[in-house]
Order: sequence, then structure tokens, then C-alpha cells
Amino acid sequence: MKERQRQPQDLAMMWQAYFDSRMAFGQELRRVLAVQKGIPNWKGTRVLDVGCGDARIAQAFSGDGAQVAALEVGFDRMVRVARRLAANPEEPALLLLMGDGAGLPFPDDVFDLVILSDVIEHAKDPEGVVQEVSRVLRPGGMLYASMPNRFSIVNLLSDPHYNVPAVGLLPRRVAAFCVTKLLRISDTYTVEGYFSHRQVVQLLRNAGLTVKELKGRYEEKIRCQEKPKAPSRRWMMRMLEVRGMRRLVLYLASGRFFKHFVQWSWEFAALKPNGPAPDDRVGDRLEAK
Repeated sequence: MKERQRQPQDLAMMWQAYFDSRMAFGQELRRVLAVQKGIPNWKGTRVLDVGCGDARIAQAFSGDGAQVAALEVGFDRMVRVARRLAANPEEPALLLLMGDGAGLPFPDDVFDLVILSDVIEHAKDPEGVVQEVSRVLRPGGMLYASMPNRFSIVNLLSDPHYNVPAVGLLPRRVAAFCVTKLLRISDTYTVEGYFSHRQVVQLLRNAGLTVKELKGRYEEKIRCQEKPKAPSRRWMMRMLEVRGMRRLVLYLASGRFFKHFVQWSWEFAALKPNGPAPDDRVGDRLEAK
């Protein structure tokens, strides 16, 4: 999520809420993925956050003792992160890199975890990104990937990036025209395309990864009455306040229809099968930080 120039107030609020939530989300993510990996914490492990944004998720893992590399394509974003880290000596150390996820500057088999949080839909070459991630993962390593559901009713009513109804179903050029020229709600359109559930699973499998979907996370959000980041989606919370509605939604959440056509995003923990011994050449670069 990168637009900062021409925005209506509700869109600006959504972006700010998104950025503000990243540290708390990173702390929750490191706990959830540690359970998936069968480890007590991330101390001593090597983590790569591709498309790290403001690097809050990367900081959460670094604060847990991991050696973390954070990669972002935007120079301005990297400068802001570097300044923030330099201004506070207590911030966890990170290896900050500017680059494209489709050409990772690391040798094979070096990371225990790679994070692609809300990144794949922005990639011009999503297949190349996932192939590169698979390449740099250690045998037995894990990829965490999250992305919006193209066919979600919620996303059709309000796009997760621009609050424009059904824009995710349009061809990219048409969607970009609507957002930047017709509606004039942003100077840029950074979404390359949304995926169906089947497309995401196939994308990960084509990279040689064993796909496991993280389930139960949305039921937990509903039970905890977690507020949506987009102000235009607050109607969901009001709907859940109707007598009996929360119980009905929780019942439906376990079904296939909810997963494919209601749930607004997916989370996957894909594993790289065990193979040859890993390459440790990247260790010196990470430990130097």
C-alpha cells in the first residue's frame, strides 16, 4: 500500500490504519507461525520480509531474536525506515535492501522464513517472485503469504486498496483508469491483479511448495470484534451486532462458500520440502547488522 498524494479522507484513514496495525500484526504473526513451525521463538533464525513496507513486521521478528532482511522496491520508503531506525537506538537491527522480489540478491537455501504480506497482488511477475522465494528458502523453510480474495463479496462492495466497488474484477488498465482518471482518488494504481483461491494455490505449488492454508483466523477476528481497517467497511461490525448474526456468520465461516466468496483475504504457510544442506554464505551479511 503506497499511495500518499491525492486521496479522499476515508481512503487516507484506511491507509493510516493499515500502517498503524503492522507492528501488532507482526507480533501476532510471529506467534502463529512459530506454532506452525514447531519452535518456541525465532531466535537465531533467518527471516526475509519481501515488500516490507514500513518494516514493522520485520521489526517484530527481529525483536524476537531473528536475523532479518527487509526488502522494499521503493527508495523513499527505505529512506524513511532507515531514518526511523537510526533515530531510535533501541529499535531492532535490520538489513535493509532495495530491490525487486523477482530477483532476490541472495544465494539458494538461506532463509528459514520468507514473508509476503499483501505483496503478490502488487507484483508484475508474481510467478517469478514466488519462484525466487522458493529458491532462497532453506529445505524445510516456510513461506507466509497473504493476499486479497478477488471474488470476495466484501471486496466487491469495497476494494481493499481504493474503496471502489468491483474494481478488482476489471482489467488492470480499466481499473487504473477508473481510480486515477475517472474517479481521481489516487495518483497511482499499484495493484497488478487479484487472484482466486485456486490460482494462489497453483502459484505456490508450481514453485515446489507444499501449501497449507492458515484457518480459523477470521473466526477469531469475528469473535474478538476486530474492527476493519477501512472506514467504508464498518457496516460489517454493525451487522454483527444484530441478534444471532455473529453466531450465524461463525457457522458459515467453516464452509467453502465463505472461504471462496466472503472471506476478504487468505493466509498461507507454504513449506519447502527437505532437500540438500543449506548454503550459509548469507550469514555474515545478516549477522553484521
